[in-house]
Amino acid sequence: MITLFPQEIAAKKIIPSLKGVIIHKMIDMGYSQHRIARLLEISQPQVHKYVTRSRIYYYEYLEALGFDVDYINRVVDIALKLLSKGDKPRFVLVLTSLIDSLSIQLLCETKPYFRELCRQTGNTLKFNDPFIEEYRMFLEKLLVIKGLEKLIPEVGMNVVYAPTAPEDITDIIGLPGRIVRKGDRAVAIGDPMYGASRHLARVLIMISKTRPEIRTASNIRYDEKILGLLSNKKLNIAYTGPHGSQADFWRSIEQVAVKKPDAIADRGGMGLEPVIYLFTESLDDMLSLIRYIARKY
Repeated sequence: MITLFPQEIAAKKIIPSLKGVIIHKMIDMGYSQHRIARLLEISQPQVHKYVTRSRIYYYEYLEALGFDVDYINRVVDIALKLLSKGDKPRFVLVLTSLIDSLSIQLLCETKPYFRELCRQTGNTLKFNDPFIEEYRMFLEKLLVIKGLEKLIPEVGMNVVYAPTAPEDITDIIGLPGRIVRKGDRAVAIGDPMYGASRHLARVLIMISKTRPEIRTASNIRYDEKILGLLSNKKLNIAYTGPHGSQADFWRSIEQVAVKKPDAIADRGGMGLEPVIYLFTESLDDMLSLIRYIARKY
């Protein structure tokens, strides 16, 4: 029987199997049972108990509840990456968001009188998407970078993030209103959401076809000094433009994508402001690159 309260659903139905998945993955990463117990703040006999059952058992249980195991795996991998860096608070936050989302999903699927409400609150559930939360945390760190406002082009700045290899813009998170200058600081307009930045998301998709490891893209102001800073880091810079039309712009991006650039210096053209596009494998890498540029610029 499924309870009415999401917290009870989590405790009884989700957390035990999720812990099993996490512990097996940590074993694969080389953690000892003693260290796992210390990091997860449980006893070593409890860790051993989880290990005595195969990971397939936990996956099959979660799948039987109607959950997407591939999605769970991706989120757990993000959480464990944070834990391996010593960022335990974000590790907990990502897993809490996942547990909340799964609990509500199960409640919506098992309680008929909730179904209408669940359809209406789909956007609210997305608010707890761990990838959205990861982007929010990145954004908080980005906006406090000293000098960030100097890097913002007139059209505004954005950063887009694809948690997995993107097939279309709905796979990519960005800001619907961009990052703009407000006096001597940078501010973000709008809440992060999937499919929010059509232009930059499309650029990221094109680049990811030749560089599938690339997950983030950003646009900053065009300046030769910035290009010099990127060259100093031995980044691969491709040049495009000026363009006579939007179609010409997209053709040129497709053409230079085969060069597997770390950055594209686009000279703009008809209705297009010159900008520099940056590409990295993660949000953390993008944060480091922008911080470096802002510090040296």
